[in-house]
Amino acid sequence: MRSLQFIDLDLQADPYRTQSIGSLFDSPIRQIIAEELARSDNAVAVYRKYTARDFTLSGNIRETTSDALDSAIDQLKSKLLNRRGDLKAGWAGGYRYFDAECKNVNIARGATDLTQCGWSAQFYMPKPFSTDGSTQNLISAVSGQTAGSSQLAVSNIGTYLALPYFTITLTGLEPNTSDVTITIGNPASSEYLEITSQFADGDVLYIDTVNEQIFKNSTLLNPVGNWPAWAPGAGILDYSDTGSSRTINITATYEPRYL
Repeated sequence: MRSLQFIDLDLQADPYRTQSIGSLFDSPIRQIIAEELARSDNAVAVYRKYTARDFTLSGNIRETTSDALDSAIDQLKSKLLNRRGDLKAGWAGGYRYFDAECKNVNIARGATDLTQCGWSAQFYMPKPFSTDGSTQNLISAVSGQTAGSSQLAVSNIGTYLALPYFTITLTGLEPNTSDVTITIGNPASSEYLEITSQFADGDVLYIDTVNEQIFKNSTLLNPVGNWPAWAPGAGILDYSDTGSSRTINITATYEPRYL
């Protein structure tokens, strides 16, 4: 029996049982918008995105008395409706977490169903992916790099794009009295960010590609370019800067995401 829990409600503990998870583990639909070519029997995809989706859970409720069943139905509705949070589902010895909101609860109870009934609930997933609750390293941590450019090996264990959180510590970056541009990116997708600022010894860059924010210490910076993401599997991360000398440490972590 697969474990299922929505926020704080265990959907596989008495008096509830979930018997069907419907399309919970299906991949989302990828929307593709294409333009027809004027002089060719062909089209070019100009826009792609995964869309939000629904899924339905269903099962039964069993109690010892009619009053207890009434209360169990009320509790099911109060725990599912008007709430958004993680649906936690057992998967491969661990869990997958689906950010979801319950749209409706249906109760299948006949006039003679005094102590048991069926139930179903439809959920909406605004994000088309699930997570496994872990934080992984996108690259092996870099310590004491003195080169002005490097290509770092990337590993994304998820089945969807990895959006990392970078921490770059800068020591002895010269010049420290004028602007230096730091560039990070994914050569496979040609997505690069350029961060230009004057950097003092010991400054730390925090690059959050999920929320698309960059801070130098506590100061918000405005980068130029496209926010990079890394496809599942192996890849490369490019780093470069326009300084004449430096010693840098780089870490990059991400939360694996699954379609």
